[in-house]
Amino acid sequence: MPHSFTGSTRVLMADGTTKAIDRVRVGDEITNSVPGATGTQAHKVTAVMSRAGARWPFLRLACWLFTHRQLSLFCQPLSGARVLVMGTAFWNTDDCEGSPMDWRFDGILTAQIRRMDRAQRHQAVFFALRRLQAPLTDIPMPEEWGVDPTALAVLLRQGAAQLNGEPNDAFQQALDRFSEAPLFESEVDPQLPENFQLEAISGWMLASEALGEMSEAQTDALVVRTRELADYLDVYLRDTLTVVPGEEERERYLGNVAEPLRAYNAGYFATRNLEVEGRCHEGILTAADGPDLLASATGRELLDLCDNYSRELAAVLSAVPRD
Repeated sequence: MPHSFTGSTRVLMADGTTKAIDRVRVGDEITNSVPGATGTQAHKVTAVMSRAGARWPFLRLACWLFTHRQLSLFCQPLSGARVLVMGTAFWNTDDCEGSPMDWRFDGILTAQIRRMDRAQRHQAVFFALRRLQAPLTDIPMPEEWGVDPTALAVLLRQGAAQLNGEPNDAFQQALDRFSEAPLFESEVDPQLPENFQLEAISGWMLASEALGEMSEAQTDALVVRTRELADYLDVYLRDTLTVVPGEEERERYLGNVAEPLRAYNAGYFATRNLEVEGRCHEGILTAADGPDLLASATGRELLDLCDNYSRELAAVLSAVPRD
């Protein structure tokens, strides 16, 4: 996948010049290759977001393609370990600490995705995004973002309405309406809960781009995204020595967790997300309901699992002290 970054910290602008990524501002025009298109096309930066993760801090530029009117995400790592372009991950394994039981690289975790057809991969993506839903619905967004709650509700409803991997005009229309919020014309300085909200929103946008193809790589990238956010919260709580309600229950869960989850040596949210993810993928592969999975008893059980995890995630995010 070609990308517009020249060197480790510079972005190719539409006029042919380059600019350090931390100097890119809303309204700038950058250029990048677009999958399936010849040459490069211009993108207008509509938001600049930063995330200081424990292992991979990076800046994110949200850009509207002038020709396709789709939101694409460009991430430049400050550590040099990872580059995300058009929602696809490229890993520099020389900088990483992968091991046979590292969930970031373990092929065992993607084996189920490789067994899925397109509709099943769409369902896996939906459940991954469902596990991020409560931060969107249960935590108030900043007023200056101007997000219409009705538009958000329609987006989430349409995102669950047709899980067959095919393009969905109603979902795209809901996404277009949601994207009219001032958020998409602003620079933002998010707190921890807002980081999760932005990641969930961009996840839905990446899912929209994947419809019609929903490849193994696209599915894996979106599923891994939810894993990374779970680990990010664990690391944040650990490194900041933040104590939130439910600490004893979470420690008890980790003390009782069985193999193979124990072997990943992850924190509570990363481990719990992996457990729910595994049950979702198993249910998807064994269900006979096809695209109508959510209407079945199995689908409802998986929804409950994801929602319970998501509500716990939102509760902890809400309890974290703000700066």
